[in-house]
Order: sequence, then C-alpha cells, then structure tokens
Amino acid sequence: MKSFSTTIKVALLIGVFGVGLLATAAVWAKNGFLLMELSKLEEVLPILLFHSQLKSIDNNILTVDWRGQEYKVTVTPQTKLWRRNGKPANLNEFKPGNSLRLSGKRLGDNVIEARYIHNSSLEIGVKAIIGLIDKLDVEQGQFILQSSTHGLVTVKFNAGAKVIDQGNEKKFSSLINGQKVIVKGLYDRSQQLISPVQKIIIFPD
Repeated sequence: MKSFSTTIKVALLIGVFGVGLLATAAVWAKNGFLLMELSKLEEVLPILLFHSQLKSIDNNILTVDWRGQEYKVTVTPQTKLWRRNGKPANLNEFKPGNSLRLSGKRLGDNVIEARYIHNSSLEIGVKAIIGLIDKLDVEQGQFILQSSTHGLVTVKFNAGAKVIDQGNEKKFSSLINGQKVIVKGLYDRSQQLISPVQKIIIFPD
C-alpha cells in the first residue's frame, strides 16, 4: 500500500513539474544525444537549395551561391536535369547566372552530389519570339532582337541555324537591320539570350 502511495506522489509531482522536467530533458538532449543524432541525419537526409545561382561550371562540377554561401555541386550520370518547363535538360545548356533549384546528398562541408537540378532560367523551343533585328553582326553570328513581349534579346546563331524567307532557305547575309523576324531556339531568361538558334523566319515585306 505504501509503495502504491509513493507511486501516486511521484505521478503528481511529474504532473505539477512536468513542463520543467521536459524542458530540462530537452536541454540535456540538445547538448548531448540529440545533436549527435541530428548530425547523423544530416548525412542521410537530402539537402535542398532553392533559388541558388549558378556561378561557374568546370566539367561536371557546378559552383553555386545560396544565401551568401558557395557550394560545389557534382553532376553524375544519375543526376536528373530539368528545364523550367519540366523537360529534360543537358548540362551544356547551363550558363553562369542561371537560377537553380537542386537536391542532393551532402558529401562534406558545402559539397553536394546532385540528385536533381531544376534550371528555372532555361526554356527551350519558344515557338514564336517576334521582333526586329538590331546591331546585326553576321561575322560574329549574332544580333539583338527587339521584342515587344521579351524586351531586348541577344540572338546567337551558327551554321546549324536556318534562315527562311517565304518558304525558301537563305544565307545569313540576307538578314538586315530593322527586319522583322521570328526566332526559334534555346532561350535563357536570366541572360536574355537565345543560343543556339534553330530557325530565323523573315516576315514578308
């Protein structure tokens, strides 16, 4: 009977001072076991970087800035790369200044092996960016497209691009400043850049 009474008293004490006891336990856990377990979890749980900025690319190593800290991100054959619209991307399409959202495995301090990278700056296959040609440089293979919908866009073309005039394929020398065209190609929002260009269609006079 005495043992039962003692148990009741202990239970009452815990009921009255439970908050304090829990707080004390939390402090102990924070300074001891809990921190050890959290450090283990960091090694297992994926690290997420939202709205990080791509600073540079060296082969398959990306240097990104996230909240003022620099991270080295390794891209492996298993890494999933996506464009803004969710379609698959290639690493050679990535450019400094791109805005990235990525997840991966922490390999060390600020070192990550990427599981996926979503490039929100990268769009592909814009079917119709209409504008006027300005600052045309055929030798350098570029011009500025003055577009009412996209602003000033730098257009870079190479030998793989096609110039179409009323259904006929033309040479790049047929382009002139002030000409109204439709440009189709890889559009980088962060740099206002279309490169490479797939097709340039000249509007009829």
